[in-house]
Amino acid sequence: MREKSNTAIEAFIFLHVELHTPGLIPLMTQKLRCLCKQKEVKWNGTEEEHDVLLCREILVSQPFKFKERTVERGKIWDEIANRLNNYQTLKFRVNKRSVRERFKLMKEKFKRKIQDEEKASGIDVEPASELEQALEDICALEESLPEEVMDSKQAKAEANKLKAEEIRQKAMESFGQTKAREGQEEPGKKKRRGGNDSIQFLREKSEKELEVRKQELKLKEKEQERLFEQQREMMRLMQSQQQSMMALVSKLVNK
Repeated sequence: MREKSNTAIEAFIFLHVELHTPGLIPLMTQKLRCLCKQKEVKWNGTEEEHDVLLCREILVSQPFKFKERTVERGKIWDEIANRLNNYQTLKFRVNKRSVRERFKLMKEKFKRKIQDEEKASGIDVEPASELEQALEDICALEESLPEEVMDSKQAKAEANKLKAEEIRQKAMESFGQTKAREGQEEPGKKKRRGGNDSIQFLREKSEKELEVRKQELKLKEKEQERLFEQQREMMRLMQSQQQSMMALVSKLVNK
């Protein structure tokens, strides 16, 4: 008899809440589920927001500056996967193999699209999306890296050659002659700058965009926390109202 009475009281309370605030209970339940459940990505669908973050991490880390199938390159992919898994607002559950395969798939798809656009000359092309722009930057960076490595090797060889000549010349001079020659050399002489300016530009651009993206995600996370706290406050208020109603109904039943 007591269980039936409690069930009747609960039914009365929910009916009271539903009559005075229609649709509130299912709405609150749905919102709380959305806020508490964060979406995870396993690269089995089209998640452009996740793909953009992956591309930004690739631009900053540059795994392709190391040869394929090397420990160094695998380590970079592993670091990228770990950083993605540490994001709070966008939820990742990935490893170095999944991010590497996802990027390979995206790059192949992007290159096919570029080829199709080049074949269809004279047709207006849609502006590049954020993801397409990131993929374009990565492809440009990847293609220019062999030139950068070659420039670096040449610069190192030239530096070694100059150093050897300097040692040889000093060996044939007296100490006074060396000091006199060094004093006559032009001060502040500019050294040859190795690397590629475009590579540095792309890297700096990617780092800035990634930082902006992180700030945006932090703001979204704070907004979600605020909404969640607001929903919790509403639930506490509802619970307080329910307790008051139960106390009232209990008094009526006991009379």
